[in-house]
Amino acid sequence: MSQKKVHIKSFGCQMNKLDTALVTAALEDAGFGLSESVRDADVVLINTCSVREHAEQRVLSHLGHLKHLKKSRPELVVGVIGCMAQRLGDKLLEHEAVNIVCGPAEIPQISELIANALQEGKKSLAVTEKIRGKSSQQQSRMLEEFESAYGIEAESIPAQAFVRVMRGCNNFCSYCVVPYVRGPEISRPPEAIIEQIRRLAEHGVKQVTLLGRR
Repeated sequence: MSQKKVHIKSFGCQMNKLDTALVTAALEDAGFGLSESVRDADVVLINTCSVREHAEQRVLSHLGHLKHLKKSRPELVVGVIGCMAQRLGDKLLEHEAVNIVCGPAEIPQISELIANALQEGKKSLAVTEKIRGKSSQQQSRMLEEFESAYGIEAESIPAQAFVRVMRGCNNFCSYCVVPYVRGPEISRPPEAIIEQIRRLAEHGVKQVTLLGRR
């Protein structure tokens, strides 16, 4: 069986860029290859942003193109991850082009979701039902393990890397959707952050940008 290829398109902030890097590393570890072109890919992932309406409209435009592409390639798997996925959930899954909808807190499942879609052709929804509620111990553990395992240097900026120090936000600014799509503010354990930075330094990273919400 030939290696399946994934094309990833990312919108939004540095948090999204970090999530894209984590997902990319996880997919490579699971045996997937990366494709620079949608037409050469077996799977297309769109990492989305909901901060501005324009960002969501761009995603919907991409999905429109993929809908037409799937008429000639019905086996193509399309996944939407990130903030827009969490915000719209099953409404987004109703789109003709979409096979997978996965929120930011559920990205540790992405390799499995893609494998299932490729094998069975079924649609999958993985979002946090009560996003403002306290994360379960299992969800927190999976996110921490995912972050620690796949945190790598930014390919576009050699010797530099992003490291997340917290998830979510408790500041309900009138213009911002983050608390409603990434959940309540949760700090990562300091020892986990230090260990991740230590491993990055051992791999040649000289500058680390700590990411959080304030």
